[in-house]
Amino acid sequence: MSAATKKRSSKGTKIEINGRTFRVPKAKADQVLEIVKGYEEAIDSLPWRDTFKDELSQVPEGATALKGFRLREGFSQRELSEKSGIKQSHISEMERGKRPIGKVSARKLAKALNTSLKNLL
Repeated sequence: MSAATKKRSSKGTKIEINGRTFRVPKAKADQVLEIVKGYEEAIDSLPWRDTFKDELSQVPEGATALKGFRLREGFSQRELSEKSGIKQSHISEMERGKRPIGKVSARKLAKALNTSLKNLL
């Protein structure tokens, strides 16, 4: 099957939040919608760094961004590896903060993830 006709994974349930569609595990769909409903009712919003400060304290910001952009595009680590030419094990290590994201890798990843190099460094 060519890359142009390859379908994304269909695991999970699609939910729509504020006009955007997300895929979540079926068992967690109701829970996610309930949590999001609480945020929609909130008047003030929080900066994302404040919202995810626990996660950011455990891994570098670039690692969190890499995983976020990968999930946004609907790629598995293996798919991102194929698109970027970077070993899947290295992508895993980068996402866990065990391997730094160098400039060369960041360029390849940014191109594969349709984002700016700055977002990954």
